[in-house]
Amino acid sequence: MKIKLFLVLALILTSLFVGCTKKDEPEVTPDVEDTTDADTDAEEPEEQPDVVTTASIVDNGEAFLKAVGPDVFWLAAIVRDVKIDEDIVVEGEYTKPDKDDETKLVPAGRKIALYAQDADRNKTATYTLTAPKMIVKSKDTKIQGGTFVGDVYVQETGFNLVDATIEGNVYFATEELQETFKIDDKSKVTGATEVKAE
Repeated sequence: MKIKLFLVLALILTSLFVGCTKKDEPEVTPDVEDTTDADTDAEEPEEQPDVVTTASIVDNGEAFLKAVGPDVFWLAAIVRDVKIDEDIVVEGEYTKPDKDDETKLVPAGRKIALYAQDADRNKTATYTLTAPKMIVKSKDTKIQGGTFVGDVYVQETGFNLVDATIEGNVYFATEELQETFKIDDKSKVTGATEVKAE
């Protein structure tokens, strides 16, 4: 009889503790819109990048440097102004789920998001990223929505600016790389845009 009473009491206490524990709320990260000009219906390239990742949303220079490194994230977003005292090197090749067929992976250019947005994807804030220089070694790298203060050295095709400002120069390693540069009418470069080796 005492054993049954003890088991019932243990069951009640266990139920009480399990039922009263606080559930951790899921962490919500800002949604950063991806606007890419790549054709998602294109055939897959012969050699696929072996990295598939999601976004990296950071608030400091050390985390940002890791986020734009190889084998980490295709999208790096800052949530406040960030100043870095060393050169930023953007490198790596990435894939992401196709917008029309999430079972299919498509190449993903690197995106540096310097803005915040609301649930309806309306831009709510812009941020400034400052560094001595940014070296772009990833194909189709895009800076979007804010300001980069420093010089940009482009060593890969498809560099583009969307609603962004470069307070500095943009140098391309070759004329061919400069010919693939895209800039929308909301973007600007305050310095030179020319061919110059690093």
